[in-house]
Amino acid sequence: MQEDKLDTSLTENYSDVKLLITKTLHEIQPWFHGPLSRIEAERSIEDSGHKDGKF
Repeated sequence: MQEDKLDTSLTENYSDVKLLITKTLHEIQPWFHGPLSRIEAERSIEDSGHKDGKF
């Protein structure tokens, strides 16, 4: 019975769960930009105008 409730809850909230995972997944991955801080990386992306392949 509890498993059915969990399945129903996950199904009803699938899009919310997917969005949450998509938005936060990168935050648990190891940082691979070496000495470049996250703030510096964000600044570089902003400065490049968010163009694909620029960063």
